[in-house]
Amino acid sequence: MNNLVKSFALVLISFIFSMASLAQVRLNTSSQEILQEFEKEGIIQDTNTSGAVYLMLDADYWTVYYTINEASICTQCFIVPADNEVINYFVEKYNKNYVVIGIKEWRSYYGADVASIVLKETEDGEAFFLWEMME
Repeated sequence: MNNLVKSFALVLISFIFSMASLAQVRLNTSSQEILQEFEKEGIIQDTNTSGAVYLMLDADYWTVYYTINEASICTQCFIVPADNEVINYFVEKYNKNYVVIGIKEWRSYYGADVASIVLKETEDGEAFFLWEMME
């Protein structure tokens, strides 16, 4: 019974991750649309120390930051996983769903648009996925 519960939990978490990972990235979307879409989830808008506007959505297994330009459009998306298990999950998902460029880099194609996805680390060693539209 214990293995059955574990298997069910893994399937459930996998389903939640698959739905949420696809729903989170909103490149080239207006800040107003993102705020409306994730209002019930508690998304917040703030300004960093250099005056740049960003949105933040805190979920159970990751935090998402959307950088917003002067035209109120999302230009970058940072997904900060809670731990190594979540990082590994995203890497596996990205390897299956996107074009693998390198061990920590992928491309996502949306018609004529191409998004770059890169796994990076802060100076403190915190891992995050950076999504940006390519020109």
